[in-house]
Amino acid sequence: MGRACWSAADLMFRSVLILLLFGSLAVAQNFNYEPNDWMILSKPGAINAIAENHDAVYFAAENGIFKYDVFEQELRFDYSQTYYLGETRIYHYYYDEHTDYFWVVHDGGISFKSSIADYWRDAVYSPAHWEVSDIGSTSDYIWIRSGAELIALDSFSGRVEEPEDFPLQGSIT
Repeated sequence: MGRACWSAADLMFRSVLILLLFGSLAVAQNFNYEPNDWMILSKPGAINAIAENHDAVYFAAENGIFKYDVFEQELRFDYSQTYYLGETRIYHYYYDEHTDYFWVVHDGGISFKSSIADYWRDAVYSPAHWEVSDIGSTSDYIWIRSGAELIALDSFSGRVEEPEDFPLQGSIT
C-alpha cells in the first residue's frame, strides 16, 4: 500500500482551514454570561408576602423573590435577593423605609440586608417562623409581633433592644 504524500502547500492549506474553523467557533461563542441571562420564569408559585419601596414592588413567592420595576413596568426574578438569601420558603418580607433595609422571615429565622447589598445577615433574634405574626418599623426599631408580644430589634444590627417606650398601636408601619 502506498502512503499519501501531501505537499507542503496542501499541509499549509489544511492547517489554515482548521485554524479558521476553530477560530470562528471560538469567536461565535458568547463567554460573557450574566446571572440573569437565560432565566425562565415558569411557575413562581404562591405569593406569601409583598413589599414596596420607592421604585419597585417585591413579591416573595414559593420559588423566589420577584421584582416589579414600576418605571420599566417589568416583572423580573430577583436573582441576588433570592440566591444570597439561601432560604426557599419566605413567610414575611418587609422593606423599612427609615433605613432602606429589607427584612425577611423564613424557615431559618430572620434575615436582613441593605437595599444596595447583595448578602443577607441573620438577626440575633430568630424565632420559628410560625411564632412571627407581623413585622413593621418605627424610626428607631424593627418590631416583631410574636403572639401578644412586641419585640424591638435594632434596625441596623438585628439585635434585641429594650426600648424605654413602646409605640402606639397605629405608629408602626
